[in-house]
Formats: sequence, structure tokens, C-alpha cells
Amino acid sequence: MALASFYERFFSPVYRYVLASAGRREDAEDIAAEVFVKALRGIGGFRFEDDAKPVTAWLFRIARNEVADHYRRARRRLAPSSLSAQQIEPSGRYDPLETKDSVMDLARALRELPGAQRDAILLRLAAGLSTRETAEAMGKPEGTVRSLLHHGIKAARAAMER
Repeated sequence: MALASFYERFFSPVYRYVLASAGRREDAEDIAAEVFVKALRGIGGFRFEDDAKPVTAWLFRIARNEVADHYRRARRRLAPSSLSAQQIEPSGRYDPLETKDSVMDLARALRELPGAQRDAILLRLAAGLSTRETAEAMGKPEGTVRSLLHHGIKAARAAMER
């Protein structure tokens, strides 16, 4: 796989995941760049197969680790509450004030979730991975990820209704 096509294929979902996890564009840009630097350093030892699923899992594990390392180094908590309505663009018509409130409610709800539930939701919805790819990226069985998604979405809904 040529490096340019690798980057073009995977940058957008990695960036969306990192932005949803980090909450700040500046942090997300730095973290996403570091993900690809580490991926390129380690790509020589990676065995490519016919499909991209193993590549996706490998790349998102790097992304998850980089997000965790970034905040560990900075000694601060994840801050998805800084997501703005402009960063998450809903399709169709919307009221910008209502959307901003909804985004802030969602960010607060995600922040309250246990880490594994939050990661599963962000990988599945923000990065657009399938349930199987999310499981591979998290190193968990598919059934566990489905459970994390179910309980995480249920808890996020309940938190948003409060």
C-alpha cells in the first residue's frame, strides 16, 4: 500500500476519533500526526493481508494509545466538552443554538461514561468503524463491544435527559 494512499484512506476516520476523544482541534491535529508518525515507523514490521481490517485495528490501537499518552503526559482528563457545534455537523436542518446545547449535553454525557464505553462509542460512531473493527481496535470480543455500546448509549441518553 503506497504511503500516500494509506494516509488518504485512514486519516479522516483517525482524525474524527481523535478529535472526538480530545475535544480540541489543536490537540487532535498533534495526536493524529503522531499516530501516523508511529504507524509509518512500525509499518515495516506489519504483515498486510488482503483486507484492511487488521490495518484498521492496528492503526486505531495506536490512536487510542496516543490519546491516552497525550493526556497522561499533560496530566489532565479527556475534555470532550470542548467540542463545538461546528466540529460536529448534523445533516439536515437544525437550530444552531439547539445544536450547540445538544453537542454540549452529549459531550458531558460522554465524559461521564466509563472509559471503555466512551472508547467504543467514539470508535464506532465518530471514527465510523464497524463493530468488528471496533472490537479489533479495542482488543475485546465483539460481544463485549456490543454490550459496551448498548450500555454506553443507554447511559449517555439517560445523562442527556437529566
